[in-house]
Amino acid sequence: MPTHPDDAKFPRHAATVAQPARAPHPATVAQRRTTAAGGPGTPPHAATVAQPARAPHPATVAQRRTSTESRAAGSPARDPGKTAQRYTASPYLMDGFTDRTSDNGGIVLHDKKTLYARQDLIDAANLALASVNGDRGSYVELLTTGEVYGDDADLLRVTVRMRAGRHLLSRASPYHVELAQLNAQPNQPYQSHADCHLTAQTIMGSDDAPAGLDNTEQPVIRGPNDDYTLLEPVRNAKVFHNLNSDAGANRAMYAFFLHAMPLFAPILGRLAEEARHEARRARYLALKDRIERLQGVKLDKEVMSAYAAVYRAIYDQPVLSSVFAQTFGVNQYAIPAIGEALTQVNDEGEKIAADKGGVTDLWNFHWAGVILRDGADYVTLENLSTEFLSDKNAKWYFAMYGAGGQSFHTEASRDSHVGAHPLTLRIRTVPVARAVGKRKPGGSSKLQAILEQAKKL
Repeated sequence: MPTHPDDAKFPRHAATVAQPARAPHPATVAQRRTTAAGGPGTPPHAATVAQPARAPHPATVAQRRTSTESRAAGSPARDPGKTAQRYTASPYLMDGFTDRTSDNGGIVLHDKKTLYARQDLIDAANLALASVNGDRGSYVELLTTGEVYGDDADLLRVTVRMRAGRHLLSRASPYHVELAQLNAQPNQPYQSHADCHLTAQTIMGSDDAPAGLDNTEQPVIRGPNDDYTLLEPVRNAKVFHNLNSDAGANRAMYAFFLHAMPLFAPILGRLAEEARHEARRARYLALKDRIERLQGVKLDKEVMSAYAAVYRAIYDQPVLSSVFAQTFGVNQYAIPAIGEALTQVNDEGEKIAADKGGVTDLWNFHWAGVILRDGADYVTLENLSTEFLSDKNAKWYFAMYGAGGQSFHTEASRDSHVGAHPLTLRIRTVPVARAVGKRKPGGSSKLQAILEQAKKL
């Protein structure tokens, strides 16, 4: 789990995922830089879930209005005749996302604590947050401060607070009850849990234990025809299966591998049939054979390690990595809804080796809860861990992400605490008593489109 190094900046390494090419911006844009501020084969319980409509990602960044007129006191000024570009070439920094603007122009993240958005987006976000977890709702909501972004009266400054009364519901998490009581004190600036997962839980409206032992925090996985499935994380992973971790993120990863790999084996077969090079065809067939050999084998640490090895092999091949991520809606193709979270899990083998070596410090995982969206772009509220679950602080921050190369997966993968083969999953909280339904049969049109695209790579 990420720990907070007292605002020290983290070194970054290059992302290991091949990302889809983005069309260059046709206009001259001011490059804004960040500042130095602070059993296998049968899926676990699965249910088809509704998926919000996904807006197309424009090839260009929306042009924001600029003006030479004086700004209101305390409002950030923009250079005359220039545009705030959302994602610059400067490296991702965990403590700063300076002047990022959503492609549709409805959100501006001026710095890690200063966020602006249109009222309609704020209203839609609060409606979505109030509806998570079977309408128990999120623990947080957005509110405006009365400030605007420069001379743009449509962009209102946004902050976050605890939703009144949410912590009084039955079965409310004691961790979140304590947080609500803290934030209810007079003149108290907003504080969050000093923990990435607990902070994400407040957004998801999760009352689960810190390790998610009730299995109410479930991965949302794409099916072959854009249908979506909820997976139940593997229960009692260490006791029953001798796996490495009982953390919710890891158990979600185990469930995903058990669900996805058997489905991907026939896709590897089709890719092999269509491969133009014999070496590539042989690689695909070898991976297909490795997956099929794991079917019907009792789940244990060795089996899960074998699945992880297959994932590493897929991840290291750009064509397969892209097809795999698109097929299941993971990694750079994980498109979260408001009130959901993203979790990025490090490869367990890499983490164990790093711990033994004592040189590289790899996190187990990181979580980011989604509070706001504008088209394909989304804003998260995040914090890092002090390793003490009772800790709370004001070191939370906003971050903005987008599609493909601007995704949470891609940006976070550059962190030096992330290994070479991370997995990013979309997570949604479901009610404790959710009835598990059957998966809706999916067609093949979406899969066929992905395979057709792979032929061109």
